[in-house]
Amino acid sequence: MKLLIISAAYPPSPGGVATHVANIAHSFIAVDKSNKAFVLATCKEKSSEHNEGKEGRLYVKKLKTEAINDFDGRRAPFGEIIKFVMGRFHRISPDIIHVHDFDSAYIGVMLKAAFKTPLVFTYHRAPSPWWDNKFQDNPKDCFLEAAKINNFFDFIAVPSDANKEILLTQGFDEGKIKVIKHGLAIKRLCSHANVESILAELKFDPSKKMILCPVIFDEHKNPEVFIRAASILKKKDPDNKFIFVLTDNPDRDDIYSPIRNMASDLGLKVDEDFFLKRFGFTQMATLYRNSFVCVIPSLRESFGQTVIESFVYKTPVIASNSGALPEIIKHRKNGLLFTPNSHDELVERIQNILDDSSLRNRLVKNALLDAEKNYDSQRMVKDYLELYKMVIKK
Repeated sequence: MKLLIISAAYPPSPGGVATHVANIAHSFIAVDKSNKAFVLATCKEKSSEHNEGKEGRLYVKKLKTEAINDFDGRRAPFGEIIKFVMGRFHRISPDIIHVHDFDSAYIGVMLKAAFKTPLVFTYHRAPSPWWDNKFQDNPKDCFLEAAKINNFFDFIAVPSDANKEILLTQGFDEGKIKVIKHGLAIKRLCSHANVESILAELKFDPSKKMILCPVIFDEHKNPEVFIRAASILKKKDPDNKFIFVLTDNPDRDDIYSPIRNMASDLGLKVDEDFFLKRFGFTQMATLYRNSFVCVIPSLRESFGQTVIESFVYKTPVIASNSGALPEIIKHRKNGLLFTPNSHDELVERIQNILDDSSLRNRLVKNALLDAEKNYDSQRMVKDYLELYKMVIKK
């Protein structure tokens, strides 16, 4: 089978979508030696092309585009991207197209119209409440409404029941939606070596307890609850030496100066016990391995890939009881949940793990078993292959 994947993110770009797309591509060629995959990534890095798979069975083409803050089908680069793919489509000759975000879906719809190739859309968007005529207020929802009415997609894959529920509320056909949980290349993750220079940057030593918060700041994350909890914990438990790490890009002063100022105002020492830094995908392994706990303070989440990464690296997880997170985390079995926005409850959960080593050990053990059983990338791709074959047959 030949697969064309289109996405606005691919490693080394940060974020769950980039990792997810790479896991699909690599596992797709691994599960069947006759499979071939072509990845078109429209991203901020410079344009490039290379083979990542054995015998040239995975080809990655990156096209540099302007920074796009939100889905906008009017932007000029789309015309150039679509022309680029259309000019090479017969050479790629895919059996199916798989798109991974709204901008890529727009491109995929054009290709489906031109070449009558089946189109699968993975809906990664964080679930948010639906109301009547919501599509009149938001371009993404408007595009989805057009997709529903005009049958743009042959099938929609979602990573969680929370995502499926939103689409059903909007009126999509349940028979064309399938929940396929994300999966990670666990062996590949575990192969990433520790990068000691990162620990030196964070002034980390074994006497300290690192509390990690791996977020990319957007509307459905809430780093403030992490910062407030960090401030309380530092004052409440002076016997422990903590360092608190947020992992997003600190270059945008319009967003990050208020974050630094807030941390400082609450008694945290920026660049001493509170750090705001960006780390590459392979560097994150060092942080996970050396963290005492990982905090996911999302207001809404479509899946929570950082949760599974924490599972793999044996870092106990504390996450908001919202969106798809409670579908992955079973409270006090493989992680802990706290009420969204409640920094007091988050402090309590961290304190639970500090005070009870047997609880920490149990969470870590169960989480790793869960990741190996339910969240392996080859299991995920087998589910996708089943979906692809069904769509092609129809």
